[in-house]
Amino acid sequence: RSVDQRSDEIVLGACITHADIEDRRVPDVTCGALPTVARGIAYRAVRNRGTIGGSLTHADPSADWHSIMAAVGAKVMLRGPNGERTIPVEEYMVGALEADLQPGEMLVSVTVPKLSSTARWGYYKSCRKTGEFAHAIGAFLSDPDRGVSRVVIGATESRPIVVAEAGNILGDGRAERLGAGFNSQAVGEVIEAAGMTDPLDKQTHIVALRRAIEQAQSA
Repeated sequence: RSVDQRSDEIVLGACITHADIEDRRVPDVTCGALPTVARGIAYRAVRNRGTIGGSLTHADPSADWHSIMAAVGAKVMLRGPNGERTIPVEEYMVGALEADLQPGEMLVSVTVPKLSSTARWGYYKSCRKTGEFAHAIGAFLSDPDRGVSRVVIGATESRPIVVAEAGNILGDGRAERLGAGFNSQAVGEVIEAAGMTDPLDKQTHIVALRRAIEQAQSA
């Protein structure tokens, strides 16, 4: 449960719990994004015991951490018999319930970049009641000082869909123009390219992303 806060990032040990993040017992460098998402995970007993490393390694596409961590640009550090390696969170999930772990490896830490003071983010998940696994997730980050405009579509049948350069969806991605030109057709094409063709599923994910962007607009 180690925490290493640096000038431009924070390194969270794999055994940091959801409640540690929710209660800000670890410093927040994401302008409230991680504590807010943590608060919506399951219920308090789960958040007291569940860990960020365990959730990421379980690799459930409907879980929250994969989507929001991909949105903020987090990376995981893995350690095993052949040494250490670091990969982006969105590459850690190979598929549903399958993480990119080699024999003898384990997830050791998660590195989260520090967002600038001008960053805006939004996160929306569609579920029947608060705390449940999501049917659709939309996540968005605009951090113009760092040149970041990223969208994530989660709760798919596999790893989250990450659009690292969201210009085709949001224009130039500047904070003052968030949501002004949301391109649902472009989002639909991205979703279809990832293999999701069911019209209802596709529309649910489009709406989840639009609502995440609207959250960022109103922040």
